[in-house]
Amino acid sequence: MARRITPQMKVATVLRAYPDTGAVFRQHGCPDMSRGVFSLMCRVMSVRAAARVQRIPLANLLRDLNAVAAPAGSGASGKRSSQPPAPRAENTAALAAIMAKEIGQADAGGNTRAVYRASARLTHNLTVEAQARNFTMLVDEPPSFGGADAGPNPEEVVLAGVGACQVITAALYAAHLGIPIRGYAVALRGYTDLAGFYGIAHGDNPTGFARVVCEVTIDSDASVEQLEAFERLVEERCVGHGTLRAPVAIETSWKLAGAAPSGSKSTS
Repeated sequence: MARRITPQMKVATVLRAYPDTGAVFRQHGCPDMSRGVFSLMCRVMSVRAAARVQRIPLANLLRDLNAVAAPAGSGASGKRSSQPPAPRAENTAALAAIMAKEIGQADAGGNTRAVYRASARLTHNLTVEAQARNFTMLVDEPPSFGGADAGPNPEEVVLAGVGACQVITAALYAAHLGIPIRGYAVALRGYTDLAGFYGIAHGDNPTGFARVVCEVTIDSDASVEQLEAFERLVEERCVGHGTLRAPVAIETSWKLAGAAPSGSKSTS
């Protein structure tokens, strides 16, 4: 297959020439390049830079981009695919080893507790800069709600986090259990009544999601029975699912800038 996409090409150029490659960028963890500030960034960012920023092996990204960009008859498939290539299981053995080690330590009574940290700050209007470790993303509202659409809104971020947690759980347990998974994707919808947000009493409806629907697509040669059991296990052990299912205690404190924190307040 003749290589058509090179490391020096701008991401925007690639997306214009081969629209299907947008799914490949997203599969590799890149944000939606067609929205908000990312649509501006991709005009100046090369494929090489995108790989570096997202910590993606450049060779893998180019391989998958060119697989989608291949014209009819140039590759094994004989046609351009509207779907991204199936994820490679290049680190299945490493994932299996990690799971075996961690589960063994947990079975032996080792520490299983973890603390995750994130922060968020208002930057302008409704645009929020959220940070976790050394990763930064923008969260915003659409113009219809007073925002600049610089990123997904908080509720969409929650759904994306739960979905990502489910997919990662599936990948780890597929490796651990030896289940052949070529692809695993989940689409989520969250249903809520915003009456509580507006301060209006409306029955017993919570201020938050009352229902979340997850639609899972699995690409695998395993039997239906195996996959049904596997999916039940994924949903039971996914931290994101568990967080939504169970009441979570929330402790808050506040302070004036430059002052010591006030007393904390706990809700559950």
